[in-house]
Amino acid sequence: MNHFIAILILACISLCAHSQDLVIKQKGKKPKPHKKYGVIDSRTGKKVIPYQYDAIEKLNDKYFIVLDGDKYGTIDHKNRQVIRTRYEELIETEYDDLFITYRYGEYGLINVEGKILTSAEHDEVRLLSRSALLVYKRDQFRLTDLNAKDLTGELFDFYGIAVGGNDLETIREVGHFIGYTKHKQGIYSTDGKTLCPAILDKVMHIVGTDRYIVLSKGKMGVIDFEGNKILPMHFDYIEELPTLDGNILTAEKRGKIGLYTVAGKEIFPPVLDRVNASPESKHFVVQNNGKQGLLSAEGEVVLAVIYDEVTCPSGGGHYVAKKDGKATLFDAQGTKVMPFKYETMSEIMHNAEFYFIASNEGKFGLIDADEQAVMPFIYNDLIYDANKENFWASKDGHYQAIDMEGKVLLPEKYQNIAVDYIGITRYQKTDGSWCKRIAGVEVSCDPPVYEFVDKLPEFPGGAQGLDKQVYEQLQYPQEALLDEREGVVLIGYTIAASGQVEDYRILRDPDPQGSLGAAALKALQEVFDSNRWVPAQKDGTQVSTRYNMPINFRLN
Repeated sequence: MNHFIAILILACISLCAHSQDLVIKQKGKKPKPHKKYGVIDSRTGKKVIPYQYDAIEKLNDKYFIVLDGDKYGTIDHKNRQVIRTRYEELIETEYDDLFITYRYGEYGLINVEGKILTSAEHDEVRLLSRSALLVYKRDQFRLTDLNAKDLTGELFDFYGIAVGGNDLETIREVGHFIGYTKHKQGIYSTDGKTLCPAILDKVMHIVGTDRYIVLSKGKMGVIDFEGNKILPMHFDYIEELPTLDGNILTAEKRGKIGLYTVAGKEIFPPVLDRVNASPESKHFVVQNNGKQGLLSAEGEVVLAVIYDEVTCPSGGGHYVAKKDGKATLFDAQGTKVMPFKYETMSEIMHNAEFYFIASNEGKFGLIDADEQAVMPFIYNDLIYDANKENFWASKDGHYQAIDMEGKVLLPEKYQNIAVDYIGITRYQKTDGSWCKRIAGVEVSCDPPVYEFVDKLPEFPGGAQGLDKQVYEQLQYPQEALLDEREGVVLIGYTIAASGQVEDYRILRDPDPQGSLGAAALKALQEVFDSNRWVPAQKDGTQVSTRYNMPINFRLN
């Protein structure tokens, strides 16, 4: 028996010693353009595949991808053709045994054995899984199996998910997508199953869950991946709240709002007028009959709904409540920290400690969470500059930079201050001009921008010419069209004394996703990049002035 085992081991060693170590090589000693490629066994020097291809790439232990002229295909290690070299592209997928083919401007699907699964007759092929793909032809998508057999009987104008758009990698990770027909939406798995047919007016995926907010016949509910009802379809509006503790939903019915988990559990009944949540907080500010209070994520009342205003500042674990014109501080358990005596309170963090800029009898000062005075109540305004960890205090009609002890840090006095929290602070001088300082050093000053001028600026072609050019450049965002979002965007900008346009600002955007505002801004910038205004004039001098332009997005 041992003698047999020894013979077997020697046979294996002999076989391994003569196994192929294949190397792709170009004919000749030195690589040259237009020379052909082949494959040799580096151990024996024996030519395995002749020098006849323009390119070779090893696919796996069995096959090579080869380029012959301008066409791609595959061969095995004996130079036998597996996938015929007739494709302009042979696109590898995340599955080793499947390729997307491209030939004569159209796409198909083929397996590694050379079997054509979907013929190359589509404008696009997108592989969802081993059992399903999306084929695109004549401006519409169909969900099919790998042999192009229709799985749903529906034609989609668009597909995607709430986060990630129509990115295939994200869709494969989530395991589903939303199919959009001309008027309806449905839910489909990446293995080709119809989870909910295209009978819904709107579908919104709740990120990180197997739940969807859906709209049908004017009512909203929540369903899971299998189409099971989680919240019944009798709410007027449902949306997700950003919280630390996960997915919480607000559901509105007959003008009143309730709180629910994504599992369908009621946290608080629909009796509220308004609910606000902060990603940094574990609580909800709620409003009812004009009064506000605080609820925990479990629905417990932390602060009774009796206050004029409740705010959660910046995550320091405190809440500011205002009643009868006076504000005070509560901790996260609803315990009052100090009496009602301040008109306003706002939380800041300085040197890793939380403080409160407060006002009393029209004057501002600084206190800590124990109501100990840090800066006296002697200022007309007090602004914290987190970039430099100092304060801007207004006194006698001007702002100066001071530290926590009230020491003046800069000798200059300014008419106004704008702290943008990205490293730059802007200062307005007494002549109306704005200057920028970085790390306390003045780097540039802009000329004053006048609200009232003697002569208004003029656009080439006038107001009608401006409207015409903007609307020619304007493109309605696809996602806004699908969700039927419309309205008027208001863009503000400065027409400089040079006639150039700068300092664009989106002053109003009716789109919660921001796509309408972004599209309007892009169109306006494209017009103004190629056109210069005749600037405004004041006292015979060209000056800068502000302008606003409404841009209307309307669905036909």
